[in-house]
Formats: sequence, structure tokens, C-alpha cells
Amino acid sequence: MSSLYSYPAEFYDALQSGVDYRAYCDFAIKIAEKFNMRPKTALDLACGTGAIAMELDKMSLDVTAVDISDEMLCVLYERIRKSGSDILVLCQDMRELDLNDTVDMAVCALDGMNYLLDTKSLKKALERVYLFLSPGGVFIFDMNTEYKFRNIYGCRDYVLENDGVLCAWQNNYNPKTKKCDFILSFFEECPDGRYQRFDEIQTERCYSKKTVLRLAREVGFEECGVYSDFDYSEVGDESERMYFVLRKKG
Repeated sequence: MSSLYSYPAEFYDALQSGVDYRAYCDFAIKIAEKFNMRPKTALDLACGTGAIAMELDKMSLDVTAVDISDEMLCVLYERIRKSGSDILVLCQDMRELDLNDTVDMAVCALDGMNYLLDTKSLKKALERVYLFLSPGGVFIFDMNTEYKFRNIYGCRDYVLENDGVLCAWQNNYNPKTKKCDFILSFFEECPDGRYQRFDEIQTERCYSKKTVLRLAREVGFEECGVYSDFDYSEVGDESERMYFVLRKKG
């Protein structure tokens, strides 16, 4: 699991500019209420620069945001300062999550759980979230599917450009290890017209729905559902994401 990003955290926001964070949070709140939890407190796990945390804060939840990257959290701190919100920010590895109190709802968005590269690590993270959920609390997270790893990432290359940042993105998925290396090269235009380059290699692990649910049950979670989108549609052979909804017994 990558502990730090070698590129400026602002690049992360540029690459995620098409994500509808509000829709994600609306889905999380509605699905929590669907399973009889009206959350007042929330955890944004692997929060990155805090887009989800900021949206949850706007929805009047008491929010804790956790990420392993100081670089990412510095951007969030600045957002908090400008907005005047009181989000609690913690720099922690999700496998060692340690909160002062329980939360009603936990969210881990944008395939954060795929960065856990073995079942031991994944189970450990699930255990820590379970520990700090209130009875009846829900954990909502999404993961990339095997279809996406094989057919969208595969060994394909992409070029992305947004807000003066260009990213050359190479993928290398190994179906035997179920791991995919993302080789990222960012180019940022400087005021004098030159470009500054930043390189990063990240790795994600592909997990089947069956494996994730087995580990969740071993931890003590109840399965509430696994969906392919915010409309509660079923995960199919060509679904690119799986949205897991787990509940702590209460």
C-alpha cells in the first residue's frame, strides 16, 4: 500500500474533476437510512484531499477524515481553514485506524480499498472499521471489478489533461497476482513555459465480490447489498465498480 504520493496533491483533484462527490454522499446517506441508520457522525476513510468529507460536512454530519498521505491532508487542511468547518483530520493507515469515538457511518470512496494488496490487510482494515462503528452503523465503499482491471486498465495506456496538468498513465495488470501497477507521469506547465515532471507508481489489487463478503462476514459484518451504481443496480459481468454496503450488528 502506497504511503505517500510523490506528486503534488492538487494533481489528484485535477484527475478526479469528473467525480460527482455530492451524488456519492447522497447515496451513502440514503443507503444508511434504508437500513435504519440516520447518521449523525461519519468517517471518510482514505479521504485524499477531502472532497467527500467536505460534502458530508455540508450535510451537517460530524465528520472525521483519515488518510495516510500528509500531502493530501495538507490540501484538506487548507479547505477546512477557508470554509470554517470543524472536520477532524487524522493521518493514519486504515489498517491501524484509531478513533476517539464510534461513528454511525463510514465511507471509503474511489477504490481506496483496492490499495490493500493482500487479504490480510483488507481484513485488518475491515476489522478496524467494524470496531469504530456504532451498533447498527454502516460501512459503504467501492472497489474496482475484475472486468475493469482486465478490460479498462489491462495493459493499456492513457493520456489525461485537465487544468494545466497532463498525465501519461500506463497500466500493467497481472491476472495471476491480481495486481495492477499504475505508472503515472505528470507534467505541469510552469509560468516560463517549461514543464515540470513528477513520476509515481501505484498498485491496486483486484478482489472478487465473494472474497470481500467472506472477509466481511468473518469480521462480523452483515451484508446489506452490493451494487454497481447509485441506482442500486446489480453487479453484472461488465460492471466497473462494486459498491459494498455492510452493517455492524446492533
